Amino acid sequence: DEFGYFVKNATSIEPHVRIVPETGVAKDGGLFYTENLPPESVMIQNVMATAERSKAGTDKAEDVLAFVLDGDLGLNGKLLQVGGDATTGRGQVLVNVAGGAK
Repeated sequence: DEFGYFVKNATSIEPHVRIVPETGVAKDGGLFYTENLPPESVMIQNVMATAERSKAGTDKAEDVLAFVLDGDLGLNGKLLQVGGDATTGRGQVLVNVAGGAK
């Protein structure tokens, strides 16, 4: 299957050791692994919205989606942090909406 092949051959698996800050020594059981996608990975996802659900809400689904992607929140064209390892620069994705909010 394609996903299994991708996981085996296209992800990097890196070992890490958790260090005790006070001693500078490895913590017992502190070995762990991280799996990462290559930086050039392209991820595609559908983005959907529903009408605002508050009692006073009058925004239609299209308006909510436009707000999130292109409005005040404006994720389209911005970097978004996904997952851990933010301090190492990992998990950053560029949001690029094909066609914008419709």
